[in-house]
Amino acid sequence: MVMRERYGGPVTGTGCNAALWKHRPAAGPRPHRRTRPAVEEAPLTTGPSERLLAAVLSALAGIRRGDAVAGVGTGPCTTAALLAMSGTDALVDGAASVAVAGAASDVPLAVSRLAPGGRLVALAADAAAARRVAADRGLDLRHVEPLGRVVAWSAVLPLSTARPDEAPDGGASPA
Repeated sequence: MVMRERYGGPVTGTGCNAALWKHRPAAGPRPHRRTRPAVEEAPLTTGPSERLLAAVLSALAGIRRGDAVAGVGTGPCTTAALLAMSGTDALVDGAASVAVAGAASDVPLAVSRLAPGGRLVALAADAAAARRVAADRGLDLRHVEPLGRVVAWSAVLPLSTARPDEAPDGGASPA
């Protein structure tokens, strides 16, 4: 028994649908209908994303439940992460056990809010800049973490160091 195509002639393929196909596709891989660029360009960014920054700064801060946290120049995502880790309702403006500076220019204000023995987390252009800023402010540098074009660093204010806004006689201001 010879099968014939719908329009006449023998069927060259096998199977139950072979009679329905007049033209078969060529053997080999099919060309892609959508073309993609050969090299995908990375988006131009000036630094780490807000979410990555929030995760790294929060991790370096080592915040515990109930810690008084001061945030200077931090974005909304970083602020939310700091509040969630500390379990408090708001960031403090006074003496804090942890201070986070969102930019290198915010470090002086963050240090002024730091209680003795407190931790400071900030950003710097590179590890040398982090060491220099920590030494200038009387901090003990603990960790430097590269984040693309910048570094995040953490330091501790020694217990023997008095805050710059405190008087040396225990807090009483001269009258």
